[in-house]
Amino acid sequence: MAVKLTDAFLRGVPPKTFVRDTLVTGLAVRRQTDALSFVFVSEAGGKQKMLTLGRYPGMSLADARAQASALRGNLDAGRPLEAERPLGATVNDLLDAYLADKTEDVAWFLSKLREPLGTTKLTAVTRGDIQRVVDRIESASVRAAVAKYAAAAWKWGIPRDLTAAPLILAKPPAAEPRQRTLSVEELRALMRYWLPRGADKPARSGFGAIMALCTLTLARRSEIAELTWDEIRGDRIVLAPSRTKQGRTATLHLSPLAQQILASVPRFHDSIVFPVDRARSVGGKASDRPGRAGRGFMSGFGPAVRRMQLDTGISEFTPHDLRRSGASWLAQTGTPPHLVEHILNHQTDRLVRTYQVVDYTPEIQAALARWALEIG
Repeated sequence: MAVKLTDAFLRGVPPKTFVRDTLVTGLAVRRQTDALSFVFVSEAGGKQKMLTLGRYPGMSLADARAQASALRGNLDAGRPLEAERPLGATVNDLLDAYLADKTEDVAWFLSKLREPLGTTKLTAVTRGDIQRVVDRIESASVRAAVAKYAAAAWKWGIPRDLTAAPLILAKPPAAEPRQRTLSVEELRALMRYWLPRGADKPARSGFGAIMALCTLTLARRSEIAELTWDEIRGDRIVLAPSRTKQGRTATLHLSPLAQQILASVPRFHDSIVFPVDRARSVGGKASDRPGRAGRGFMSGFGPAVRRMQLDTGISEFTPHDLRRSGASWLAQTGTPPHLVEHILNHQTDRLVRTYQVVDYTPEIQAALARWALEIG
């Protein structure tokens, strides 16, 4: 499809659209999901090559036409394809193009590069510049993620003539195992935030219900986030081997408070308890996308947890810290270690599993009921 591009037209371009400009040969716009990008299309050796120029409206239509005209002049003059590289491209231009089909989490990590280096030309930025930005990040886990995604963006840019070589950064030191536990007061505040109208009313959001259930059952986030209605059996949740880390059937016990929360969850889907709010596609159907959203379950926990931290003032906690906090409280208040391990569904020694076939259901239910009373 080819039309005369205008700002009015660009503002209304729907997803999964590729449109050529009739004024400048080779200029086109492409929208895969949310981002609308200008691209320059050329033919070389019978093969089509597509070069991302920039993202609209950060790059204006006039600038895109000027750059595309210059590139067309290079081709008409017989210059090599390397001359197509937009010499004025900046770190922001690379990140905009790379993030066009990436998640909000990836964008958040790479935003750490934008303020110090975003307007720096790619031809001028050095590996040392990137390394110094990464080294200044305080959190070891964030530092490692920024380094990983920056290297991926630079590698992505090579065949698109945006970057010239891979970005090799110093390997971040191994992060110390997390030891963060939340106090009972912090957990009570979070429960009030997740369930502002009480456990018998719908939670603030699907994320709130999931986090509250993770806290009360001490389950892994995926075990609750990917819950189906047929896995709920009265006062327990029974997970098939394919749903557990150990690859064997596991039982999550539900305190009366946890049962109340589940009973108040609106039934939006026939089988999935917490379905995705809206289907997202990246280069295909949503069902083709790997990850939680592609399988119909809610995604976006990173931004959701950051919002919880801002709203409550309780910083630096993760969904897994809730599990650790509950296990620590149980151990500190006299719950035997073997019961805590059963509640956490940790892998036990094979001989123990073979010769100690014991049903600890009454003890586990009593321990989780005490835990619910403490924080509910």
